[in-house]
Amino acid sequence: LVEVWKDNWIPDLELLIEPSPTNTLEPDARACQLIDWANGGWKQELVAQCFTATIAHKILSIPLSHWQNVDKVIWPKNPKGVYTVKSGYHIANEHLYGQRDTTVSQIGVDKNEWQWLWSLKLPQKVKVFSWK
Repeated sequence: LVEVWKDNWIPDLELLIEPSPTNTLEPDARACQLIDWANGGWKQELVAQCFTATIAHKILSIPLSHWQNVDKVIWPKNPKGVYTVKSGYHIANEHLYGQRDTTVSQIGVDKNEWQWLWSLKLPQKVKVFSWK
């Protein structure tokens, strides 16, 4: 379960949030306490009371699922919502090189050059050694 004051759960907000002076939530409050399950939306008055206007706006702009599921943290860069080394690698690669689907071994090398290597009639271990 996502903790309001301890988890980084608000998109585009890298720091942990501080409660507003009018906050009524407990220190161990959960994000699910901010959801109006009967109406399928946020408890807007409670959000406005507990957070600054900027943070409240960010929270209220988070879309909620139509299904009543337990809140949980997901990795948005993977279709299954789970962090993998591969998805982390792609994010790091994109950050470093500004390219989404390019691996470090392909930068500056034409894709046809690699196809030529893989088409050679050599033992697989020799091809892998050459590629590395």
